[in-house]
Amino acid sequence: MSRKNVIILIIISIIIGIISYTYLQENTQIKKVIFTENKSISDKEIENYNQNAIPTFKPNSQIYAVILVKNIRNKDNINIEWFIKKDNLDNNQDIKNISKSNANNNLNVESNTNLSIAGIPEGNLILIQQNKIEINQDGSGKIIVSLVKKDASNQKGDYIVNITLNKNPAVTFSFKIQ
Repeated sequence: MSRKNVIILIIISIIIGIISYTYLQENTQIKKVIFTENKSISDKEIENYNQNAIPTFKPNSQIYAVILVKNIRNKDNINIEWFIKKDNLDNNQDIKNISKSNANNNLNVESNTNLSIAGIPEGNLILIQQNKIEINQDGSGKIIVSLVKKDASNQKGDYIVNITLNKNPAVTFSFKIQ
């Protein structure tokens, strides 16, 4: 075999290796989102969670969004927007008193919490809380974010939560507080 043939075989092997690595690389994704009062939810509860049912909570419940992520990368961003349907609010209620949010995780996530209040992004919805999370470690696991209560209570009504990973389209979830 000539030197030229050996070089060509090495280059082809490298190209095949790069293509194989890229093909086998798994995408970053949000696998599941669970709304619960239990921030220490077990793997069995996660597995049995009915994603199609609309969770219902009491006003005094502490509500957590448990976001299961897979292959999340350093510098990925997760944006969580919590809305309440405007129809559920009395004219005298002050939505502006909802304050800062809280983020917990098991991936060493830094939380940069910016709260947007009093917007009406889609006419019938009012943004009451926004969480912006920048990931600082590669991995898979749970990111847990809580809905902040006002005066130890949540506003009764229908809630919509939009979750965005990087610049992908938002995934929308809902729950009720009765």
